[in-house]
Amino acid sequence: MQGLKFFFLLILLTSFNYLSAKPPSDCNWKLVLDENFDSFNSEIWSKTAPHGALKVGKTKAINLEENTYVQNGELVFISKKQKLKMINPKGKTIKAKYSTGYVNSYGKFTQKYGYFEARMKLPTSKGLHSAFWLMPDRGLKPGQINDYKLRKSTGILDGTQSGYTGKGMELDIMEHLTKWETNKFLGAIHYYDSRKDMINKLNYHQIKTNPNDYQTFALLWKPALLAWYINDQEVWRFESARVPDVPMSIILNTMVGGWAGHIDSKKLPAYTVVDYVRVWEEVNP
Repeated sequence: MQGLKFFFLLILLTSFNYLSAKPPSDCNWKLVLDENFDSFNSEIWSKTAPHGALKVGKTKAINLEENTYVQNGELVFISKKQKLKMINPKGKTIKAKYSTGYVNSYGKFTQKYGYFEARMKLPTSKGLHSAFWLMPDRGLKPGQINDYKLRKSTGILDGTQSGYTGKGMELDIMEHLTKWETNKFLGAIHYYDSRKDMINKLNYHQIKTNPNDYQTFALLWKPALLAWYINDQEVWRFESARVPDVPMSIILNTMVGGWAGHIDSKKLPAYTVVDYVRVWEEVNP
């Protein structure tokens, strides 16, 4: 009986710690998004890219809605070998030998400043590129989500064109390429300077980890401050007046090939698993 009591006490304490987790900062925080993927919430997430783009990022795969699904309380992206021929919003025929999954909160959930966190289990098959990132939510025209030249002309990353105000920036909370070591991750920022030159700042970090384990990736975003965390440990900090000050939407996806290099198609299908996504905002900063 004593053992049974101890067992239930352990569950209670574990649940309490799970529910009371807070961002690692001396602030008052309010949880504004607590997505545990009990089901797919279409009021927050879309399985297609803004304006119907079939590809996002440097990838040889087309994003298919059926490649993104919820199972056992987790969001799953499946990447597989699959011959495809589809028409994009511009009327152009797009061919691909692979398919993959994608979600974003574009036009549905945005947040300016805060703490963004996702717990994920990443694939290991060669040729895959998983990412958790933020982009300004600014009503792009078709085809502009992944075109750097058009980003520059529309002001998505600098906020100076087309009547936009504020500082935009692409914030990559986590990127992992399976051609790297399993414990190597990337945080990055991309923006334009006053001369309209693209500025890319990358930071590679390695942690002790088991590729079969879940990892937690997070970003603390405050005025003039960005800080990246892996498993609650700060791994990189960027302090600058250029830190973005406009609302962002969330993107999670897996790309195939491209920057990730050679694809080991014999090891496909492969899965990216997202246990949860949480966002906090600072109260009375």
